[in-house]
Amino acid sequence: MTAMTPIPAALSWQAPELTATRHADARIRQRGFRERDLEALVRFGREMPDGTVRLLDEDVEREIDGLWRWIAMLDRLRGMTAVIDGGRVVTVYKSRRQKRRPRREG
Repeated sequence: MTAMTPIPAALSWQAPELTATRHADARIRQRGFRERDLEALVRFGREMPDGTVRLLDEDVEREIDGLWRWIAMLDRLRGMTAVIDGGRVVTVYKSRRQKRRPRREG
């Protein structure tokens, strides 16, 4: 079997357990950050020499490109079926059983 497209980091990553100081809690609320925002910043950002984590344009573009590739693949695979038996792929095919629009009487 050929190598699979890697799963984008956005889909496969578990956030580390972070605790915030009282100061950080106040700034998070004050600046409109959400918990998921902080997780994304830590996940996709890069550690800078001064110990901070910063999310740069190139980091964002890399992740967006990966997600678009997955979206395109999912769209292409719409309606596909794989027959799997005991961990072996027996066959794959495009299912003909798609939801069809009701016929117009007329």
